[in-house]
Amino acid sequence: MPYMHSESSVIHEEAVKLFSDLGIVNNLDFELKHKKIVDRFGRYPHRNAILGRKSSYEELEFLAEPNSSF
Repeated sequence: MPYMHSESSVIHEEAVKLFSDLGIVNNLDFELKHKKIVDRFGRYPHRNAILGRKSSYEELEFLAEPNSSF
């Protein structure tokens, strides 16, 4: 699970392999959703406020979308 919550795209590449090897489809699906966010933004926009980071316009639009968080 720490791999899934990393903001490193390199770690997510490894996480996809690990979750694929486990064969638990539900976990792999969640990893792919997490990876897509990190690939798009380079970080999790949901964490910006708590970490004192300024959100980009694109991140704010994403956060306003339905189901943008799990």
